[in-house]
Amino acid sequence: MKHPLQIHRITDDHAESNRLISIDIWRGINIMFVISSHLFFGLFGGNSASLDAMASDPFSLFFTLFSSVGQMFFFLSGISQVLSMEKQLKKGVEISTIVKRECKKGIFLLILGEIYDPIVYWHFGLVDTLQIIGISYIIIALLYMPVMARYRNGRSLDARRLKRAGTRFLWGMIAVLIASPLVRLLVGYPIYDPSVEPLILCIPPTNFIEDVQAWLTTSFFPIFPCIAYFFSGAWIGTRILVANDAGDMAKRKLNRFLMIIGVVFMILGAIDIVLGGAPFPTALYPDNWFDIETEFNIQPLTTFAFLFYLGMSMFAVGFFSLVYEVQHSPKWQSRITRIHYGLNLDLIFNTWVRFSYYSLTIYVIQYAWIPILRVLQLATGEPFLYTMLDTLRITVLIVVAWVLFAYLAKGLNTSRGQKFTIERLLKKITS
Repeated sequence: MKHPLQIHRITDDHAESNRLISIDIWRGINIMFVISSHLFFGLFGGNSASLDAMASDPFSLFFTLFSSVGQMFFFLSGISQVLSMEKQLKKGVEISTIVKRECKKGIFLLILGEIYDPIVYWHFGLVDTLQIIGISYIIIALLYMPVMARYRNGRSLDARRLKRAGTRFLWGMIAVLIASPLVRLLVGYPIYDPSVEPLILCIPPTNFIEDVQAWLTTSFFPIFPCIAYFFSGAWIGTRILVANDAGDMAKRKLNRFLMIIGVVFMILGAIDIVLGGAPFPTALYPDNWFDIETEFNIQPLTTFAFLFYLGMSMFAVGFFSLVYEVQHSPKWQSRITRIHYGLNLDLIFNTWVRFSYYSLTIYVIQYAWIPILRVLQLATGEPFLYTMLDTLRITVLIVVAWVLFAYLAKGLNTSRGQKFTIERLLKKITS
C-alpha cells in the first residue's frame, strides 16, 4: 500500500516543485470556505440588524466563524513566498531576477483585483484579497532581498542568519498590530451607511480621503493590520526552511511548536471574541465601526482576534506537516496509512491539493454568480441576493458547490485544463 504522501503529487509540476503537502491541504480547505462564506452571506437574508438571529443558528455561527479565511490565506501566502524564493535561489536564479518576478506577481494581482472587484461588487475603490496579496508580495520580496545574499558563491543555508531574518518579520508583525489602532485613529473613518449591502459592509470610497482610509484601515482587507499576517507567514517560512535543512527531529519540534502555540492563540482569540474586544479601549474606535467589525469579525482589529485566525493556521500547518511530511516509525506509519485509506481520505485530500494548486483561478470563478444575480435582478426586478432565510437549504447549496468545484479542479488538472488557468498566465508573465 502506498504511503499517503505519494498520492498527493497529482501533477508533474507538483512533483517537480516539491510543494509542501501541509500548505496545500490547508489552503485547499480554506478555498472550500471561501466558496461557502461568499455563497452563504450572498444568499442569506441577514444583515447587521439580525445578529441575534444569526447567533442562534448553528449554520450561521459556523459560516461566520469561517468567513474571515482571507486572513488565513495571507498567512499561507507569506510562507509560500519565502519558500518559493528559496527554491529559486537553489536553482541558481539571480537575486535581482527573483525580486523582479515577485514584484511582477504582486503588480499582476493588484491590477487583477482592481479590475475584478468592481465587477463583483459594482463599487470602485474597495481593497480586497487580491490587492493586499499583491502589495504584500512586493513588500516581502524587497525585505527578503538582503537575506537571500547568503546563497552567493554557492554557500549553503546559513541557519543563524535565516533565523535572524525571520525574527525581523516577527517584530514587523508585532509593530503592525500595535500601530493598527493608532493608524485607524489617525486616518479616521468614513460615515457608516446602514443601507450598505451585507456583502460589502465596508464603505465604498467616494473621494481621495476615503480611498486612503480604505487602503490603510477600513476596507475588506486593509494594509493595517492584514500585512501582519504576511509577516507572520514569512517568519514561519524561515523556520520551516531551517527545520527542513536540519532534519526530521527539527521538523517535529517545529510542528509541535506550531500546534501548541496555535491552540494557545485560538483560546486567547476565542475569549476575546466572546468578550467583544473587552481588553482593548473602545475609545480608539467609533462605536458603530467597532460593533460591526467585532460582531462580524470582518477585520482583525484587536490583537486577540488576529491571534485566533493565526493560531488556527499555525495549528493546521503543524498538524498536517507532522502527519504527512515527517518520517515515522514503521508502527506509526502503518497506523497513519490504515487510517488514511480506511477513511478514503485520498480523494478528499487530492481535491484539497487541487484547490490549492489552482486557488487563484477558483477564487476568481467562485465570484461569478454574484454579478450574474445582480444582472438578473436588474432585468426582472426580483431580489436574489440576501433573500434566503433557510440556512439549511443554503448549506445544501454549499455542499453542491463544493462538489462542482471539485470536478472543476479535476478538469483544470489536465494538460488541456491548465492552459485556461490564471496560474499559467501568471507563470508566463513572471518567467
